[in-house]
Amino acid sequence: MLKPTSKQYNQQIYEWLENVKKNTVIAFSEAHLDDLRNSEIVLRDQDLEFMEKYVGKLYMRYDYVNKKSVFEIATPLEAFQAQNYEIYDQALRAPLDVRASIADMDDFPEKRILLNTIDHYLKLPISGISDAIYGSPYSINKVKATNAPTVKLDELLVGNEYAMYSLISDSGKFSELRKNATETLNTANYNYRNWGAAFNDKLEQSPIGKKFTDILRSLVTEQNKEDYLYHFRFAYSVLELLGVTTEKAGKKRKKNSLLDLSGDSFHAFFAMNCDFFITNDRGLYEKSKILYDIFQVNATKVLYASDFEELPISKYSEASFSELIELLRSLDTPTGENEKAVWHELKLPFLHYFDTVVQERNTVDKWMLYCNKDFNRTFVYDEIIFIYNKIFNALPGDEKGEPLTLDRLSKLQDPVRNVWEYPSAEIEICIDPMILGMSLTIRLL
Repeated sequence: MLKPTSKQYNQQIYEWLENVKKNTVIAFSEAHLDDLRNSEIVLRDQDLEFMEKYVGKLYMRYDYVNKKSVFEIATPLEAFQAQNYEIYDQALRAPLDVRASIADMDDFPEKRILLNTIDHYLKLPISGISDAIYGSPYSINKVKATNAPTVKLDELLVGNEYAMYSLISDSGKFSELRKNATETLNTANYNYRNWGAAFNDKLEQSPIGKKFTDILRSLVTEQNKEDYLYHFRFAYSVLELLGVTTEKAGKKRKKNSLLDLSGDSFHAFFAMNCDFFITNDRGLYEKSKILYDIFQVNATKVLYASDFEELPISKYSEASFSELIELLRSLDTPTGENEKAVWHELKLPFLHYFDTVVQERNTVDKWMLYCNKDFNRTFVYDEIIFIYNKIFNALPGDEKGEPLTLDRLSKLQDPVRNVWEYPSAEIEICIDPMILGMSLTIRLL
């Protein structure tokens, strides 16, 4: 939508993003790299360099060992060059061969972890929605058929690796699987378009006899219970497989493979680390909203591309401390309280970041602001630098502080406090490198 040479180029969205990028931090992820892996090299590298104009070096990837998203410092081109898609493709086509090859290698530090990770997925039970899947003529005729819930993936793969690869990569095979499931279950009785969030309860009344959330729980094992990505990607694909949602290209159903759906789910998964997720893919938009509700992702707002003007960042916001102090003095009914303090949630976060204000009961003109939505969520170096420097630039005359840089922030070991003192107020910003957290304190004198 941003490249003038693209068929999807949208002048309005391009101009809007050019205007608001000075007030935002934009990230990219493994999902964006995957989208480009089959492109011609010259065009791919052009796209990666164009992407850098907006995202800089803010890169998200998934740590498959520790089961969490991590942020790294890399340009899109650097991140792409670090990927090994050859091994990825080989693993898809013949996972048992890849496992055997790694086992035969000389010992290296990550060998045990890598083998355990592969074995974890190969030992997953082929169950959960067996009535919908195993009724497929494709699964009966071309893949070793079984309804036994104890059968493991590696057992199913033996002698059937090509057929399994075809099933996940061929849109025609997925369409056949989906057609069988939706005709058996009669999707009109429970699809999202007809029933909204109530589809979850309606699905239990279908021949499958389970709520969507129960299907997801049936896949949880002791080994995978911490693997949020596994559960999210599975849920995303099953929404389409059972006909809860229907991907469309124009008025016709879009022919996706399981790999296509998995790639889309990757975008939605990484977007949970951000405040806003904007897409021009209607299917991705709809499934993201459903799953964010089911997985209780409250900190990320999903928007369709045409709704971009709904973003609060559409209006540029300077760091006006006089207006902030006036707002703090007018705060009335608290959102919550305890014996030591009261706190308020701000409807419009200061600098689109500080969304909560805490005031100790024994103080009158002192407030501490922080970002509540980032608790238990990955914090981003770029965001700390961005917010800090906005405050720094809004408070001239301070001799103790200096602009924050990535090099300076990455070397911090102890909390750093910068204080701006004025005749009528004292403003302090604190950055704690141990938790990568930031607070803003204002005290009137």
